[in-house]
Amino acid sequence: MRILLATILVLFLNSCKQEVFFESELSIDPEAWYHDDSYDFHLSVSDTTTVYEMQLMVKHDQDYRYENLYLMVETIFPKQERRQERINIDLADKKGQWVGKCNYRDCKVMVYMLDGFRFPELGNYSFTFNQHTREEKLKGIQSIELSIIEKNENL
Repeated sequence: MRILLATILVLFLNSCKQEVFFESELSIDPEAWYHDDSYDFHLSVSDTTTVYEMQLMVKHDQDYRYENLYLMVETIFPKQERRQERINIDLADKKGQWVGKCNYRDCKVMVYMLDGFRFPELGNYSFTFNQHTREEKLKGIQSIELSIIEKNENL
């Protein structure tokens, strides 16, 4: 009976596993993230029927001076159409405690950017990230990681 339950559990967990379509991490200049510095992710899409979830992981050090981070995200579509969106990422709660997973040096915060979307057209996409704070020279952001994960529509 235990073997049967273990087998069912393993099959269930494997069937729920989501497949990563795209994942890339970019290190931010350790000196500072200047307003003019952009960080780009490029990917090629060959399927417009699959449903995805887009996540952004922000890694910052414990000395980061603010409770949030403003980013300008520009999406360039295959036919060169461009869309910009400003996003606010909370890195600390109202009490000033870091959110996300922290160790003695740094913290990682996961942001769900899009859920249940399909790419509207085939071809090459670019996602460009710029810091959009009041600081010309923003210190403390270590990296950003973009993940696009296939959603299992059976869940």
